[in-house]
Amino acid sequence: MAIADQTKQTAIAAKATQQATEHLIASERAWILVSKVIFSSGASDRPEGNKQVFIQCAAKNHGRTPARVLGLNALYASGPISDPGQTWDDRLYDPQEKTIPRWVILPDKASALHCPIPDFSPSAVR
Repeated sequence: MAIADQTKQTAIAAKATQQATEHLIASERAWILVSKVIFSSGASDRPEGNKQVFIQCAAKNHGRTPARVLGLNALYASGPISDPGQTWDDRLYDPQEKTIPRWVILPDKASALHCPIPDFSPSAVR
């Protein structure tokens, strides 16, 4: 009986330790919040010129460790706002096997993130 009770108490303590460890990891993690999103056109001296549309985000790291941002994906989709599943695209969450960060945002610092929107032109904005 005593061995069974000791085993049970050890399992409870191990689970509590694991939960505390997971909480500590989450509390130290970088947390990126986007405060502003705008559309902009490309530079006129670039090959694609001002026909290319970019999405720009102002993002701030509210966490305690540097954020290593692998990339930013944007796609143009048209559909009802009440049913985002109709415009869902898995390519938005495809890191394209990137392992080297494109941006590093230090804790309590803001940064600008940007990427082109494929198949989207200024004429589509109207």
